[in-house]
Amino acid sequence: MHSKARFRVTPAWVLWAGVGLLAVLMGRGGLAPEGSPPELAPSLMLALTLVCSGGRARSRGVGGPPIWRTVSSVLLCLCAALSVLFILELVSDLPREAERLLRRSPGAQILGGASLVALISIGALHRSFRQALVNVTLALFVTCVALLAAEIVFRELILIPKVPRTPRQFREVIARWWPKPVAVEKQPGTFRILGLADSFGQVGGPQNYHYLLVDSLNAGSLRYEMVNLSVGEFEPADELAILRAYGPRYGADLVLHGFCVGNDFNSASEPLLTYRNISVRARTGPERFLPRNFTLREWVRRYRLVMADRTKKAQEAARKARRDEKRRTVRPGGPGVAQARDAGPPKPKRPPTARTGAGEDSATGRPKRRPPPQQPSEGTFSRESFLRIVRSRMEASRVDLPRHSFFRIVATLDSLHHTARRMGATYVMVIHPEQYQVEPDLFRAVCERYRLDPSRYDLGRPQRFLINYCRLRNIPYVDLLPAFRTHGAGGGLYLPRDTHYSTRGNEVAAGEIARFLRQIASAP
Repeated sequence: MHSKARFRVTPAWVLWAGVGLLAVLMGRGGLAPEGSPPELAPSLMLALTLVCSGGRARSRGVGGPPIWRTVSSVLLCLCAALSVLFILELVSDLPREAERLLRRSPGAQILGGASLVALISIGALHRSFRQALVNVTLALFVTCVALLAAEIVFRELILIPKVPRTPRQFREVIARWWPKPVAVEKQPGTFRILGLADSFGQVGGPQNYHYLLVDSLNAGSLRYEMVNLSVGEFEPADELAILRAYGPRYGADLVLHGFCVGNDFNSASEPLLTYRNISVRARTGPERFLPRNFTLREWVRRYRLVMADRTKKAQEAARKARRDEKRRTVRPGGPGVAQARDAGPPKPKRPPTARTGAGEDSATGRPKRRPPPQQPSEGTFSRESFLRIVRSRMEASRVDLPRHSFFRIVATLDSLHHTARRMGATYVMVIHPEQYQVEPDLFRAVCERYRLDPSRYDLGRPQRFLINYCRLRNIPYVDLLPAFRTHGAGGGLYLPRDTHYSTRGNEVAAGEIARFLRQIASAP
């Protein structure tokens, strides 16, 4: 019978563990040379571990594990660790938090390196543990492959591009929102305006400022026509792509570009894809295979936010209904529950008499209670979600926001301007204000809710940057902020709990733009 090999500490094992811990210490904050990458520590640890174990490679004995067992244990542990990180990064932000912790804390590096060395050692020595490690690693690897396949299918087959590439996509994404069809060929004697914006140029349907503008201008002798290429969730880079693709074929005389100061300073270059009215940005290049860049992950996150907001709205509506019901049934000074119980059977209703007026109750002779006034719409978002959106858009007005945050959009705006000129059209920028810039009460509510310092915000800063940009390049522009503050400081120009214009807001915007276009048309 073969005697069972016993493990005992040898100089080789001591050297193995010591070199492994030394390699971990050579990370950031340890003994590594300044400027070395943070991946140096684990790389050195694995390499030196293999070297130390290889010196005692034997098929049997107590001096150390065979080299092939060490190599297989290293590969299995790495594969299992990468698979776990892949899955965790797909469902949470835990891996990135752990990475930041490892970069800051040498103690965490020592603990992580020691754990990996222990797993490799156990896997190299114990056959049963190594077999279990093989099974676990295989299961994790298959799960990762399945998730990667689901991402590829979702991105390539289910998501559709929001910037249309075919005539059918153009009809589904853009043309179906037009109040009436527009022919590609422009009729003689027609001045064609091409509207370009995000959802600001789309919300309201026939009452959107684009169509109200044309109705206002058509009061004269010249016939105006609107080709609205606005699409919700577009950013300036998307608007540039659609202007280049479809602007020349419609032969526009004027490009009316709406710029929203709250979210248009972002200039994303990734394609915008959508499914069930939820849009995501798709990364390009090798980075798209990282779990944190999966379109499926981002789509599920946004879907959960939409569902959570709907739940909050339903809860708010239910609470309001209960308050209204309680207000209607319990009157101040009325009989209590005990008094109502001791009052005996209800008295018979008396017939109406000549003294009972039309506005009186036939049973009591008292004036009838008026029905409660019709409450305004509760809005698109819940209150919490709406305030969170407004707060994110207030970032553009921060006093300490670096100037380069604004200059990132300049190249895209220049391309829009030059593309319109190559088409033979005049480029006009319409600067759309945010609701917090117009309504002081909303600005104060957001500052109170999130404990923000109002002095750290300059509400007119985005407009000043865009106005200076337009003046330097001789671009005609319409700044709607002064008119909106005049007509809507107390509210009414924006939809309830929504960032878009109401019908009244669209009317004010159309009136200001029409007045400006008449001025530049009459200018010599």
